[in-house]
Amino acid sequence: MEYVPLDETLINSETCIRCGHCCKWTTSTQMGNDNKKAWVATTIEDNDLVTMIDHNPVKVNGARRNPFELEIKCSKLIVDKKEDTYKCGVYLDRPKVCSDYNCFQMANKLKRRPQNFKSIKEIIKRVHNVDVEWGGELTTSPYKNRIKNMIDVVEVK
Repeated sequence: MEYVPLDETLINSETCIRCGHCCKWTTSTQMGNDNKKAWVATTIEDNDLVTMIDHNPVKVNGARRNPFELEIKCSKLIVDKKEDTYKCGVYLDRPKVCSDYNCFQMANKLKRRPQNFKSIKEIIKRVHNVDVEWGGELTTSPYKNRIKNMIDVVEVK
């Protein structure tokens, strides 16, 4: 299948304010016991910028692990659920890394579908009335493959 690049011009301020996906970071981790995981949960419980996403316990090399992800939102991100917008609170003075970022440009460069593509696709349909399809192969993130190859993970039942 020949790769067809995504139209990078579709990612503009009108689409970005309805997504906000690039204004957050998700990291995966695992704890050896529930006490440490509970400590993390307690530490972040009053922090609206950090969300814990829990996963089923797993065994790694015979030891029980309690995997979870932490989703961390930029403190400058202003989420308005009523208006369905995700706006940068320092847009005019935002860091260069933010002003330069275009998720379709990055997807074209890496030849990988952007994260949150289903949502971005729906936003582009609403904003530009254009149907966007991914024209490349669907591949797993190299990071996920590297982690999978490093550890033997079996779900605990």
